[in-house]
Amino acid sequence: MFNYRNNYSELLPKVQTTNLFERIILHPFTRLLIALAIVFVTLIFLGISNSWIENLISAQLYSYYFYFHIILSITAVTLIYRLYTKTVENREARELSFQNFIDEIAIGFTLAFLMISSIVFVLWAVGSYKIVQINTVENFIFTLFDQLKTGFLEELIFRVVIFKITEEWFGSKIAIIIQGLLFGLAHSGNSGASLFVIAGLVLFYSLFFASAFMVTRRIWFVMSIHWSWNLFQAGFWGINNSGNPKPSLFTAEMSGPDWLTGGEWGAEASVLAMLLMMVFGILLWTKVKQMNEVILPKWKRELSNKLEENR
Repeated sequence: MFNYRNNYSELLPKVQTTNLFERIILHPFTRLLIALAIVFVTLIFLGISNSWIENLISAQLYSYYFYFHIILSITAVTLIYRLYTKTVENREARELSFQNFIDEIAIGFTLAFLMISSIVFVLWAVGSYKIVQINTVENFIFTLFDQLKTGFLEELIFRVVIFKITEEWFGSKIAIIIQGLLFGLAHSGNSGASLFVIAGLVLFYSLFFASAFMVTRRIWFVMSIHWSWNLFQAGFWGINNSGNPKPSLFTAEMSGPDWLTGGEWGAEASVLAMLLMMVFGILLWTKVKQMNEVILPKWKRELSNKLEENR
């Protein structure tokens, strides 16, 4: 599965700085700000244009335009990020390379489906989950596209941009903590958020998703996991996704203690999900270590290089 993958060094800037200005621009903190700024400006522009079009056309016509807007958003952000890597870092965006992407999407999609479905099966077996209504397949299709956008954009922002660039600066372990804290903070305002939920996102989900990115150092495997997890949790089984209900194929009733069901947040906040994420996070992290892809902080790498030169 991971025979073709990017190495950490292939995602570094290919620029030799010659003056102070270039060193400032190529500093990881500056690049982090630039990359996030262009992504968020693009998303703001797309959001404004989407609202304008929604008010301009009929509700029925907009229901079709909605799907086009999602594809447009993913395409636009992909192009703007590729422009960033080309102009600022002087390299191709190999983290968005399409080589082997079908296999990576298929494996990630299947893995997440099995993970969330196993949790639902346990909840059903103990009487905490029950399907009360079957809805139209259009609900599933809507959430499929909606969560495709969510999965892609969140992984681009938190793993491809924040994790990758902070890893270059602080090393893999600290970068996992940083992107985990920011990932938890970004979801802290959602309905059903609690200290337990946010701690779980930081401790377990961040290790899992960061390691899923590191095993290929491309977006497709980790994005498809995120997409499939949200889709089948909310759009198929009818369980809240990060505190938000979504149109779903099934309408479900949940009962039992919050620690088991996840409460208002959804099944991903249950102890079952936390344990599952911990196990798979450790497995993926072990794979990353075997690949020798755990990166030291920049100052340690530079010190090691100097010691090697002086031998």
